[in-house]
Amino acid sequence: MKILITGITGTLGTEVCRQLLEKKTVDIVGLSRDEYKQSLFPYRRYVDLHLGDVRNPNSVIKAASYCDATLHLASLKHVDFGERHIDEFVATIITGTQNVLNAQKGLGMDKVVMASTDKAVYPINVYGNCKAIAEKIVLSDVNNVVCRYGNVLNSRGSLLEKLIRLKDGEMFQLTDHSMTRFWITIEDVASLIISLVFGDHTGLCVPELKSSTIGDIINAYSYVTGKSVRVETVGLRPGEKPHEDLIADHEGEAMDSFNASKWSKEDLEDVVRKELDK
Repeated sequence: MKILITGITGTLGTEVCRQLLEKKTVDIVGLSRDEYKQSLFPYRRYVDLHLGDVRNPNSVIKAASYCDATLHLASLKHVDFGERHIDEFVATIITGTQNVLNAQKGLGMDKVVMASTDKAVYPINVYGNCKAIAEKIVLSDVNNVVCRYGNVLNSRGSLLEKLIRLKDGEMFQLTDHSMTRFWITIEDVASLIISLVFGDHTGLCVPELKSSTIGDIINAYSYVTGKSVRVETVGLRPGEKPHEDLIADHEGEAMDSFNASKWSKEDLEDVVRKELDK
């Protein structure tokens, strides 16, 4: 099987590639637009890397040729950037996804699996609205899958990564202590996405995730590391929600089952400890 991964040099793309290489029966093609990241990509010797952009239909078609499936991971993701750079988010997320679907149809590719976000549910920001449209584009083909999940622990630009990079005595700017988010590890996301490309599942896939407050994550980090975090509460940024949803009311019937729960203090400390030990 030959698989194209868009956004392969990102946090998720790198982990998906690592897990796929363990299968040893998959040929991997990668598409990304950052030559510096490609030069540092740990699996570049085992992957057919293409320098290009999902915004460019020719880049997508060239990379996707002879591929059986695409894992569409390329995206922009920071909510505050989306509010200020609407055209960039539309070009990457909406136009880029349409280019992937056009390549699928033109090349006769079997399946596209797209990584999405809980921010596509009842969207109030540019990022969420773009992802909601991208979901519909992907699901316009009945063979395709959208994998929708929450925040990835310790991914680039995430809360935990920012805490780890915090210097001694530096003030941490917190939007809202009681804000809740759904959390998942990068390994679990990658494993789920890979299972969807090889499995029979089609349509929308939403894993059952646990949520916690932002304050709980900070407290778990402080407990595990013994470091005190100085916090400055700055309030919600443009486009942010106090709480997210993983499934809209009208989608509930389409899901086999879903039951979101809260992280316990002990489990949250344990998962933070594991992330720090990597």
